[in-house]
Amino acid sequence: MIPFIRTILTTTGISVAAFYGLSALIDGIAPSPYGNTTTAEADDPEPDPEFSQQIERLMDGADPSDIFEPTAAGSPPVQGCLYGWIEMPDEQESGLDGLFYVARRSDNLTYILPLPGNHNYLVQHPFQSVTANRLENIPATIKTALQEDLQRLSQCQQRNYFFSAINDISP
Repeated sequence: MIPFIRTILTTTGISVAAFYGLSALIDGIAPSPYGNTTTAEADDPEPDPEFSQQIERLMDGADPSDIFEPTAAGSPPVQGCLYGWIEMPDEQESGLDGLFYVARRSDNLTYILPLPGNHNYLVQHPFQSVTANRLENIPATIKTALQEDLQRLSQCQQRNYFFSAINDISP
C-alpha cells in the first residue's frame, strides 16, 4: 500500500510542476489578453512662464505680498501707534533711509509719517510687509491722530520698519 501512495504523490507532484512550468511558457509566448501594452514615460515639463517671472522678481528683492495672493501669514496687527526708524537697502534712493517715523493703524491700513515732515505719507495695506505706497494726502482724522501720537511717543510701541521698496502712487 505504501508504494501505491508514493506513486500517487509522485505523480501529483510531477503534474503540478508540469502545469506551472507550461503555464509560464505559454504566458511568456502568448500575447497579452489586455491588448497592446505601452510603457509610460515622464517628460520634463516646461516651467510655467508666470511662475518663472515671479521667482525672478523675488530674487530681485520684490515684496512677496505684492507678487502672490494674500494669505493669513504675516505680522500680527499693530494696535495703537508705532514709532522708530525707517531702514532701506543702499540701492534704494528714496531719501527715507534713517528717518524717524510715527505710524498709526486704522481700517486695516498703516499710515506712516516720516519725519522731518516732507508732506508725503507712506501707507501699507494689510499684507504688505516690506513695501509701502507713497501718498501726498491721507484722511484728516489720521493726520490729526499722527500729530497727537507724536506728542505722546511714550505710549507708542517702538519698532523699526524695513522696506525693500516704496511704490509711488499717482493721485
